[in-house]
Amino acid sequence: MIYAIADLHLSIGTENKEMDIFGENWRDHTRKIEENWNSIVGADDTVVIAGDICWATGMENARLDLEFIHNLAGARKIILKGNHDYWWNTVTKLDNFARECGFHTLRFLHNDAIVVEDKVVCGTRGWMLEENPQNADNYKIFEREKIRLELSLEKARKLQQAEPDLCSGASEAEIVAFMHYPPVTRGSDNTDFLEIMRKFGVKRCYYGHLHGASHKSAVIGEVDGIDLRLVACDYTDFAPVPVDNK
Repeated sequence: MIYAIADLHLSIGTENKEMDIFGENWRDHTRKIEENWNSIVGADDTVVIAGDICWATGMENARLDLEFIHNLAGARKIILKGNHDYWWNTVTKLDNFARECGFHTLRFLHNDAIVVEDKVVCGTRGWMLEENPQNADNYKIFEREKIRLELSLEKARKLQQAEPDLCSGASEAEIVAFMHYPPVTRGSDNTDFLEIMRKFGVKRCYYGHLHGASHKSAVIGEVDGIDLRLVACDYTDFAPVPVDNK
């Protein structure tokens, strides 16, 4: 079984980063995550974590947070980068760090795709152009994230074609996309990320980033054939949600 969640915002290795300043429901949220996760996720399951993992500012400072995730139930935890993941490094360095620490359940997803059960998991951080559309640096980041999404989807398509036996029937393995930022929000007419997903036949996208009052900006449900689901921690009541078969 595959599950999804985003925005753990752990601070086990970082001082003065308690999340309850963002709402009472965040109080003691690390314990809530641990209890809910371990009561839902099985030993052979996979959990995709769509960004904003922890507040650390370097790999070594993230060690305790990554160890916490490694020790949670599940055979695999696939981690994407969020906008607050300042500890993030190249995937090679992250993989080496996890191996040196013995965190064998962790995988880092960046410009790539991973076969999990009968699905191909892919995605990128994303960005919100609406935050400051006149800012040149912001525009560059947005355009770069579009390229990264396309690269990840191209890898996913190659894996899909290379693994014809993933599904028992004649249909292909489903490509499931994950992003940290939402691919679209209410009140926005920018659908660039959705258009890229449609080109590759994506039917589902899971995303995070939106918290508290921002939940009202979330687009949830089917848009032009793509089912959008918000899995930010405080939206799912600090529990992973199943990536079930459509």
